[in-house]
Amino acid sequence: MDQTSEFLRGISGGMKRGGGSSLDFLLFLAIVALVIFLFWLFNEYYKKYVKGKKVGIIKAISMIAPDLLTKPSSLNAYQRKILSDIIVEFKKKEVIAEGVPNSIFEKFAEYLYYNVGRLKVSERDVKNFLKTTYPIMKGYTLEMDLQKEGVLNLINTKVIFVNDKYIEVEYPSGVDFKFLRGMPLYINYNVGKHFLRGLTTIASVKDNVSIVLKKPENLMLSYERRYSRLPLQNAKGTIFNPKSNTSYEVEIIDISFEGVKLALPHNLQKNTIYYLSFSYSINSRDFIFTNLECSVSKSFITTKGRKEYGLFFLYLNNQNRVRLSTLIKEIALQMNL
Repeated sequence: MDQTSEFLRGISGGMKRGGGSSLDFLLFLAIVALVIFLFWLFNEYYKKYVKGKKVGIIKAISMIAPDLLTKPSSLNAYQRKILSDIIVEFKKKEVIAEGVPNSIFEKFAEYLYYNVGRLKVSERDVKNFLKTTYPIMKGYTLEMDLQKEGVLNLINTKVIFVNDKYIEVEYPSGVDFKFLRGMPLYINYNVGKHFLRGLTTIASVKDNVSIVLKKPENLMLSYERRYSRLPLQNAKGTIFNPKSNTSYEVEIIDISFEGVKLALPHNLQKNTIYYLSFSYSINSRDFIFTNLECSVSKSFITTKGRKEYGLFFLYLNNQNRVRLSTLIKEIALQMNL
């Protein structure tokens, strides 16, 4: 009788007799569990890192089971200094973040540091998640986002057919350029309170009928559309073209430190310096801006029957810069209430 049989016989006899049997049985279970774990680990290693690749066993184990090799740690003084610098940089870029205390960001960053392992997911998990939770369905409104001849076009359309490979949308009206096969573009759509954006390519075009798009890749998901500009409510103003000595009434849609987005029924030209004047009231405070130098950076095509433009500020003196900074902070704080 070999040693393995003797060992199993001892366990069986020990269980009948009682006494020290529980220790033998637990040892047996531990050995079986270890063998199963090693077999699984080797199988995962072979599937992911041996076929066509040469990866060290230690590295493979760390990639397969990172939690087993990761020791609990804490943020040291130098890491906290780096974290503080990152928070300052972030708040400079995101105006709305100005109203959030640094301590809140520090607590979240530390929480994220200890839970970053939860963000490690496979591509299959991502595809299944998007397919089951945020699918593109017939009847959805899509926004096609593409650059054409230096102009950013935002074009609303509707999904009329969808399968595992393609999305067919209505051919939009009022567009003065042709959609071509192979043209890359982004599509944007909402599911509930979530906003999704993905890169796709035109597979075919049925003129004046529909456009067939490939299923988008690298979909991004967020709780809001991440435009850095802040919206203004019922803001009116005028824009002056010194070349033609003409003025137009405009609606100021949104604003940022870099520029504004506005709407008007007339065409604006690139490579022309315009002078923008407007006033805005918030929290019983009036902000008046006169002759802000600006130039067209983007043109938007919309379905609202009007022309929209993005303009960037060419120069802001200290007085206007301080006034604009105060206005933006007031708007950001109001949005946080």
